[in-house]
Amino acid sequence: MAGRPKRAQLVKAVNAVGGEDALIERIEGGETIASIAESLGTSRPMLSSFLNRSSNTKERIRRARETCADSLVEATLAIADSATHENDRAKRLQVSTRQWLASKFNRQAYGDSPTVAMQFNMGELMLDALKQSPPPIPPHLVVDTDDTKEQDTTRDMPIEVQHDSP
Repeated sequence: MAGRPKRAQLVKAVNAVGGEDALIERIEGGETIASIAESLGTSRPMLSSFLNRSSNTKERIRRARETCADSLVEATLAIADSATHENDRAKRLQVSTRQWLASKFNRQAYGDSPTVAMQFNMGELMLDALKQSPPPIPPHLVVDTDDTKEQDTTRDMPIEVQHDSP
């Protein structure tokens, strides 16, 4: 890595602190990539690029952050319990920041569930339903389907219908 002295220096620093496993443990403990990078004497983008070079390491970081989310949520209880009247605003900010981070690190457990906003107009829905249903048949147009009687419309009296037998 002669052409990449900063990268070589980073690899040397990572190995000196225990390798990738040690960095993953620090992430699990709640330390940020920026603070880890600062302690290694490199930039956050450089360390992030180094850690994200393989899908295996990316997955390990994702799991470490999920574990970190659990730690952050547990820490909120201790922070809230230590709040006094004089420092309640600062403690509230600390709690909400940790809750927010936990919701980003482990969306499934601590993230907001997605909501769907729905608006509808009942009047329009009823009109649409009426348009789709067939209109009712007026009673004076209903035909009796009984085969034995037909209505004589001229006399308004039922007449018998004789059917030819085969």
